[in-house]
Amino acid sequence: MTGAAQRSSGRLIALAAVVVLLLGLLVGLGRMAKHQAPPLAGTNGVGVGAVIATMPKRGSELCLARAPIPAGTGAVQLWLGWHGAQPVSVSGVLRLTGGASVPVQRTAIEASAGFATLPLGGVVGHDAYGQVCVTRGAGAGVLDVAGSTVIRAPGERPAAVDDTSLGTVEPSLRMLERDQRWSSSLGRVDDVIARLANLSPSPLGQFGIVVALFVLVPAAFGLLLWNLVTAPRRSRRRVAALCALGSLALTVSWATLTPSFQGPDEPEHFSFAQYLEQTGRHPDSRQGLPAAKAPYSTQLSATLAALRNNAVVIEATARQPWTSLTRDTIDATSRLPRDDGGGYTESASAHSAFYYVLLAPAIKLAGSSVEAQLWGARLTTALLAALVAGFAAWAAGTLVPGRPRLAALAGLAAATVPMAGAMGGVVNNDMFVALFAAAAFAAVLSLLVQPAGRWWRYAVAAATVTLIPIAKAAGFGVTIALGGAIAVAGTLVRPARQIPRAALSAAGGAIALLAVFALATVVLVDGQSLTLYNVHPVPFGPPIPGPPGPTFVDKLEYVAQTLVPPLHLGGTDYFLGTTPYQQVYLRGLWGSFGWNRLSPPTLYFSALQLAVVAGALAGFVALWRERARWRDRRLAVLAVAALPFIAIAFVAYAYASLGPRERYSEQGRYLLVALVPISLWFAAIPAAIPPGRWRSMATGALGGGLCVLSLVGLVSALGGWAA
Repeated sequence: MTGAAQRSSGRLIALAAVVVLLLGLLVGLGRMAKHQAPPLAGTNGVGVGAVIATMPKRGSELCLARAPIPAGTGAVQLWLGWHGAQPVSVSGVLRLTGGASVPVQRTAIEASAGFATLPLGGVVGHDAYGQVCVTRGAGAGVLDVAGSTVIRAPGERPAAVDDTSLGTVEPSLRMLERDQRWSSSLGRVDDVIARLANLSPSPLGQFGIVVALFVLVPAAFGLLLWNLVTAPRRSRRRVAALCALGSLALTVSWATLTPSFQGPDEPEHFSFAQYLEQTGRHPDSRQGLPAAKAPYSTQLSATLAALRNNAVVIEATARQPWTSLTRDTIDATSRLPRDDGGGYTESASAHSAFYYVLLAPAIKLAGSSVEAQLWGARLTTALLAALVAGFAAWAAGTLVPGRPRLAALAGLAAATVPMAGAMGGVVNNDMFVALFAAAAFAAVLSLLVQPAGRWWRYAVAAATVTLIPIAKAAGFGVTIALGGAIAVAGTLVRPARQIPRAALSAAGGAIALLAVFALATVVLVDGQSLTLYNVHPVPFGPPIPGPPGPTFVDKLEYVAQTLVPPLHLGGTDYFLGTTPYQQVYLRGLWGSFGWNRLSPPTLYFSALQLAVVAGALAGFVALWRERARWRDRRLAVLAVAALPFIAIAFVAYAYASLGPRERYSEQGRYLLVALVPISLWFAAIPAAIPPGRWRSMATGALGGGLCVLSLVGLVSALGGWAA
């Protein structure tokens, strides 16, 4: 393509991308302006899980545990269930720290079950801790109170009914603004920013939230799209570097905007890293060891209690308390011990120390603040995760040389998958294993495209493949597949007498990597663990008898139904008529964030599903149109097509059950190990259109659309956390 044609194509790509971005932005702003947000001023961090207490008679008094009450609170809400023939009245008092009190006005509760609004006799003037106590009036029947399990801070007085402690359960409490009027979500942006500033681990406050949301996110999209438009001007290395830089801006935004410890299993992964940094030792690697230690340090335990973290994890209806008082309480934990954890945790302790060693320097530099430590560890993860987009662009350039825009589009696709940003912005080794899977895939793809020459490539490919299960067990499936691909590439070497050289190079790379890792583990982790991968060992002690698990045949059928849902060889419908692709992987990669499974609207997923189906069809058309180009690279194309299914099959095999489940244990983030081939699928879509203006416009529209999907995912998550 001539220079003039390249410039013309670039203008069309830019125009289409801008149009799609503007349309997406206008639709989003319109929906935000139309959507009415509740007048929620705050919560006590407890959701509605079950009825936890009853107020059986007239005069029964329920007193909740002390909770942060935001300024401007004019009413409170409790989940109450009343089934009597006549209404029952409730009244009480809100006792604030310092001796002040505000009456809870007498309110009639009709026969219903749900949040009952109890107006206050005044307005809370400033953020303060307070205790809500309500007394039941006359009426025949029992008044139910709902809430959830909590882990209490040391010395915290639990809720009680008639002076009888509720122990480890707490009623769900909401605080409402004085006017109790629903308002446009667009008009509550200031409130969301202020709340996120209190929830975020970043020490930058509201300034950091504004920079992340209104500077870094637009800059990331702008950089990725500019790279797409101007890719023909630069080398493959620079295209990949710009993709990684754009991805870094997005993951840093997620790291700053995501509330503290709201990433999946984040407290457990952070606890491992904090204990390692403090002591230089690996935590307990088995459950129930003699003299077992506490799983979390005193500092981390107090922080999680202040955030009501376990209650938020248990119930999707719960939200972290977002007042400045919670932030102050967490800041005060800086004086508490940080080295007395190290006990076994299900999600982290059985892993190798590889990922956590890399987090330790950031935690050490952050000082004594647990939130600063968390933010530093998140930024380290973001830096590592951003490289995945670079490897996606590099792999595309390897597969299709001379198509720089295809490489840029692949990198853009990897960077804008919402779950990649969300997991890259929290302390979790999901994107860490995705990084090595991406590097290994790029290295193996190079061998499949050109098997002979530069024998060190076999050593590099084997070493990176070996790193995958060391990073996390979720990568075992792709490890086996990529290891097999290295062997296949070796058999294609010509002349055949060079095949042993390729085999020795691969074996040498893997053995050298294992030797270096073992030595580093001894030096850096005080010889406490030579664990090379996540083994999830059985608890210490004699085995506990239990029911038999799924047989090999059961597991195979579960895998088969995961890949082809209507396939019922043994008569069991494991997925109850649903499609795991949509429920687990489509929703899981593009719209389910944090433990409370925040999700965009249904329309978003309907449009996404149609786009994926259309994209798959376009991909097949592209393969057919480009068959002459692919013919000598068919094994590489096969690897791109097969790896996501191999990753899904491995996860399904590991999670197979004896019978159907209404909720799946699998999560979309487990597919991040196949993010690079998935990104190549997206990048191939425009190739279904003949070269010319329509292909250019399709490229721009796809790039802009992927940015819109990423933005919708981010904004939906923020609304769920703080709106």
